[in-house]
Amino acid sequence: MREVHEIRWMSFYNSLNAICRSWKALCKYFQSHKADSSRTKGLFENITDYKFVCCMYLMMDIIPSLAALSMTMQKQDLDISSVRPAIDGIFSAVDQALSSKSYYQQLLHTSHMKKDVKMKQVTVQGVKVTVSNEENIREAQKSFGSTRTSFLKSPKDQLDRRFPKKELKVATSFQALGLRPLSFLSRENY
Repeated sequence: MREVHEIRWMSFYNSLNAICRSWKALCKYFQSHKADSSRTKGLFENITDYKFVCCMYLMMDIIPSLAALSMTMQKQDLDISSVRPAIDGIFSAVDQALSSKSYYQQLLHTSHMKKDVKMKQVTVQGVKVTVSNEENIREAQKSFGSTRTSFLKSPKDQLDRRFPKKELKVATSFQALGLRPLSFLSRENY
């Protein structure tokens, strides 16, 4: 398992990707060892929570785009014309996720998740997922819908503030003046 660092998008993506790809195996492991310790039991309960699973799939739709933007912005020879497409890619990913038509959300709801409303049971990849006691499946879906909206609103608002379209049009226009990428040097290098 990889450690997640607070502001390193690539590290966060790698950790999230590892958890998502091995989620079923993690569930089986924690389930078979939950009697060993309260920590293992707690981890099992956390990763089999309905909202956790939905958030994990939602983040898999968004975090790769944020990691790609982060890598683009950290390049030593930043090609200014590549900034706008990277930001537009995030806006597109957010819009798709808001409409529930993003890749991982579609994967979750069309093939990975099975719901039995009468039995009040949800399984994901064959693993029983817990819906909190106060909620039924429909209420849990509605609750996650509001969580999804508030989660996605934050990066979109931050990008709008940090990269207003008007300023980016001016910045990307400078790319036409040079045949090579612009390089932003530190004070020590010039």
